Amino acid sequence: MTARNTIGYGMTAGIALPVVVFLLLHGLFAAFDAAGWTSGIPLSENFRARTIALVALASNAILLQRFQKRRMWQAMRGVVFPTFVFIVLWMWVYGRKLL
Repeated sequence: MTARNTIGYGMTAGIALPVVVFLLLHGLFAAFDAAGWTSGIPLSENFRARTIALVALASNAILLQRFQKRRMWQAMRGVVFPTFVFIVLWMWVYGRKLL
């Protein structure tokens, strides 16, 4: 068992990765908007924020795959907790408007 194969490490990585991916994608689309490369017509209310948040959540699947390849079972367990919390938050913020 390595020092990184802990639930705490998995939780930290499971929080940090989606936050970083969200910020990068949000910044990328802000730069596209500033350059005029995107359409000013929105597809629906909060579509971009919803989609970026969903992609950021899905980035934890890549993290889980990486941990699984290295047989870091405890770290995988740690990633599941923040992912579940992020899913509940996403449903609470955006799901109510979709239903």
